[in-house]
Amino acid sequence: MKDDDVQQSLDLLSSHEMFLGLHEAKTWIQVDPEGLLVAEDLDTGCIIGIISGNNYDEHNCFISIFAVKEEHRLNGIGSALWNALMQHCGNRNLGLNPRPAMIPSYTKRGLTLKSPYDQKIYVGHPQLGQPSATLIEEVIVEKINKENIKEVDKYDKSVCGIERFKYNWLNANEPETKAFVALSKATNKVLGYCIFKKGNLCRTFSPIYADSDEITELLISKCEIPEDEKVMMATLGLSPNLEFMEKLQMKLYLTQSTLFSNEIRITNLERVYSLSSVNFFPF
Repeated sequence: MKDDDVQQSLDLLSSHEMFLGLHEAKTWIQVDPEGLLVAEDLDTGCIIGIISGNNYDEHNCFISIFAVKEEHRLNGIGSALWNALMQHCGNRNLGLNPRPAMIPSYTKRGLTLKSPYDQKIYVGHPQLGQPSATLIEEVIVEKINKENIKEVDKYDKSVCGIERFKYNWLNANEPETKAFVALSKATNKVLGYCIFKKGNLCRTFSPIYADSDEITELLISKCEIPEDEKVMMATLGLSPNLEFMEKLQMKLYLTQSTLFSNEIRITNLERVYSLSSVNFFPF
């Protein structure tokens, strides 16, 4: 994918009701440029298919975006995109969140392990409580910047188990994005962070990782979401934070299975209040 392909790709994904940050593709062109592939009609120059596979470490790849325009299906375009991506992924453990109708197709392609942790996407306007006096006294929220990004990286790794230093910085600095970290005033320890970005369908939290419900609400409130605006948050089934979604009065929009090829990846669910980009990571 090239920068010039981004808008057409966003249009294609929107037609399939797939969520994507408006500027995520450009971030991923910098992080894993060979992992975003498009099929182009040579006569018109139009994008007619797209697939993504992020090699997020030496052993794992997450596949998410895979779409072909309806009028071009059953012509081998999907298979060509898949085969090209497999060359990029190599022998890594593959993971993805398929729509229910597509599960048999991916099972035939070798993704036979179903995680007990389905992906759950919520949409709504978060209804926040008032922060306690103790929280206000003990915690400070500031923008993610060059001075605190290393501590944010350490916290991120403690949650998801991998190093995402380059991604974290690019993700926090995408245009039209708000990125905040909650810190202990006493120790300067990171207690959580969030990245709130503009998306093709609505604004999304990608991610919110935090030590508690209260820290999460504090981070969300810092983003100053307009009263009439809906946002998307995604978490995992069996997560202890599902009740928190009900507390925020977020509405369940979509549940998707999570499939893997070699092994099921599980992360620190207690601190995952909203996943990283639903298109590039399983956590």
